[in-house]
Amino acid sequence: METNTIQQIPVTEPVIQSDSPKKMDFLDLVKKNKLATILAVILVVLVIVKVTTNGTSSDKNRMRDVGPGPINTEEQSRGNENDNGQPQNGQQPLNRDEPGSQEANAQGQFPIECKPQDQNQWYRTDDTFLVDHKNPNIMYVNVEWKGFYKTTDGGKTWSRKVAGIFTDHIDITTRENCYSEFPTAIMDPNNSNRILLATAGSPGTLKDMNSRGGGIYETTDGGEHWTQKINDTMNVYTTEGALAFKPGDPNTYYYGTSAAPASYQEADQNKLFVTKGIIYKTTDNGKAWSELPTGFTKNARLSGIIIDTKNTNKITATTVVLARNSGGPNAVVPEQMGVIQSLDGGESWKRIGNLPKGYQGTYGTEYSHKNPDHIFTIAATQGGTPSKSFYSTDGGLTWKESEMAMDLVAYDPFDTQGNKLLGYKWQGCSGPCVYALYESTDAGKSWKTTKGTLPKEIKNIMDVKTRIYNIVWHPTDQNTLYVTGSYGYVWKSVDHGKTWVTLLSVDSLE
Repeated sequence: METNTIQQIPVTEPVIQSDSPKKMDFLDLVKKNKLATILAVILVVLVIVKVTTNGTSSDKNRMRDVGPGPINTEEQSRGNENDNGQPQNGQQPLNRDEPGSQEANAQGQFPIECKPQDQNQWYRTDDTFLVDHKNPNIMYVNVEWKGFYKTTDGGKTWSRKVAGIFTDHIDITTRENCYSEFPTAIMDPNNSNRILLATAGSPGTLKDMNSRGGGIYETTDGGEHWTQKINDTMNVYTTEGALAFKPGDPNTYYYGTSAAPASYQEADQNKLFVTKGIIYKTTDNGKAWSELPTGFTKNARLSGIIIDTKNTNKITATTVVLARNSGGPNAVVPEQMGVIQSLDGGESWKRIGNLPKGYQGTYGTEYSHKNPDHIFTIAATQGGTPSKSFYSTDGGLTWKESEMAMDLVAYDPFDTQGNKLLGYKWQGCSGPCVYALYESTDAGKSWKTTKGTLPKEIKNIMDVKTRIYNIVWHPTDQNTLYVTGSYGYVWKSVDHGKTWVTLLSVDSLE
């Protein structure tokens, strides 16, 4: 373990005017000049404090907006080593693998406390829950701080599947890999053993120490092994809900990214990692990539991507521009990119839609895979602006305000018209909060509560520690639903949301 060495500062004897030719020793000086001695002691204490705290920051300052980000550069993590990695000045060699060491290990992984840094990072599951469409007893989900998990027995037992996934962090005590928030996972509709997983990383490239845990990973054997699909010139930052296969061609897929600077404390806020746009495209399963010319404004990020199943050259995307705020939540800026669309497979883009000013940025976007003209957006608002949601039935060309602002929606995959949705609402309860899912049968125009309740663990709908993140249908049974949330929760209902059973939580992973 690295120890801080305090270099002794020699005390120079001051020249004292005296009638006596005898030179005063140190004790005589202390007796005759008590004030100077006190000041010297204070100075030494300040030096000790400065040396022992130099180069460190709080865990809060290590955090980025989608997970933890290391604060040390490569030079900082080298500590008291020379250019060959050897200790200097006769110090003991650093043991980076020793529990409690704050040195990066040989792989450049920085140690942190692998647990929620605040209640907003409470073991989130985001948009990663998948059900095997060929064998529904097989399911997958990522649990923040724990990793990517799989069950083959309908949720009775779960095992972690992370072989090949690099992480920027290790646990400071156990030295095991620390898996942060992964925003999105999608399953190949033709091959349920093939999954793409968007992992977390600060904006940057695979060459940047703070970003090497990001990118897109692929498994072709049901999670047993993972390989990175992007290259080291691309922005590793990925966004929730912005990863999609081209219908009918699973070797072609798109992922959304951000035009923001790196999100760790010491990052250059003027350095961006995109040059043309905020969507990447591959047509050969990741061998080559194109950065599509969507255009961008600084701090813009993709929040949703929709590929028309009837015309796969038609791509619609929603965006949000957030100003990073190191002292608090990110701020929604007044000028937004809005909804953009391409009719030529991504070669050119234009802005579409009539979302009102103040609601052109979106946090969440869903659409009907059976009727991709039906789209629902959850507006990103700021500063007391009332929450609103909007729906479109013409592919985003025009938008109408929903009668109720939702926080999460999902289209019923069994409805070929794209008019049926389930929703969840936790913000802005008027009167007593409703502890049930909502449903719409008119494409999101109006909503009513379902005949059921929420899972029993949700005792306070405002509590982020049990917040719902995803609603998923069983692939063959319309009455069977899954809901996932914070604390690694996976809940299942076989009666369309009337009752629930718990399949997974962090407690069962301990």
